[in-house]
Amino acid sequence: MSAMTSTPALIRLNRIRHALACPTCKGDLSFDTTQMRCLSCSTVYAIKDGRIYFIQPSETSDDLDNLKENIRHKIGRLYYTLVWIISPCFFPPYSMQVARAFDTSKELVIDLGSGRLRLDDAIYCVDFNDYPEVDFVCDIRSLPFKPGTIDGFVSTGVLEHVAGAEDVVSSMVSATKPGGRGLHLVPFMFPYHASPHDYTRWTVSGLQRLFADFGKVRVETNSGPLSFFLLGLVEFLSVVASFGNSRIKAALYPLFCAITFPLKFLDIFFIGRRSLEGMTPLFVVHTGPSRHDDKNQSKPD
Repeated sequence: MSAMTSTPALIRLNRIRHALACPTCKGDLSFDTTQMRCLSCSTVYAIKDGRIYFIQPSETSDDLDNLKENIRHKIGRLYYTLVWIISPCFFPPYSMQVARAFDTSKELVIDLGSGRLRLDDAIYCVDFNDYPEVDFVCDIRSLPFKPGTIDGFVSTGVLEHVAGAEDVVSSMVSATKPGGRGLHLVPFMFPYHASPHDYTRWTVSGLQRLFADFGKVRVETNSGPLSFFLLGLVEFLSVVASFGNSRIKAALYPLFCAITFPLKFLDIFFIGRRSLEGMTPLFVVHTGPSRHDDKNQSKPD
């Protein structure tokens, strides 16, 4: 067992190992530095560089993804700040929303479909792909956690890319502790964006139904009508100017973003307004009680 604390990456795994289970049968797992074995079904899962492989990683990309990766490689973490600034859609920085919702120094928080970004050093990242920041490569429809062991789940624009979002939510419900919470950014009036697939959108009532098994669900607008307008405009200009060529469109899209983005910041005055629910690109879904509910600090609608 001491071998699990030999590197910083394995120290991270040691903190959450009590919550890990075989994603197939939910059996207990035995650990060493190179693999885990299910004590019930005998399935073996590889560990490499502190990352656990519950599935073979996916390999997906498109022209826009390749362009993003080239830029990300050149400018590092500054890429995410740049995207937040010039993208057509304004929303409060998600890392700040997560920081308000969770105390990650004390709580086990899982980021589903995290991609290449770790929101917080203490958050555990789960993805179909083995990006450097990912801790668990797995199918998020069948999570590798024991029932009632995780304090919270977060996700950012992930559920629309999964065939079977209901299975993802059901797996979260099972793994979440009583009183646990969730924070999920979900698109509504948002252009098609396959990477590699894009399956669905949800209304407020659809999200309340999707997350109903959590008991307490609150859905709020997380963007505004100007972002809705700009997303459509940039998409339209990119398609028309590229004559439908996907590679040219991938190059033109950030150019049109850079020209039009300042207007989106006016949405700061419209976020959270129920009267504009039909024109919001993004909803944020809160599941479970607020961190402050026990102190009677909830704000009225």
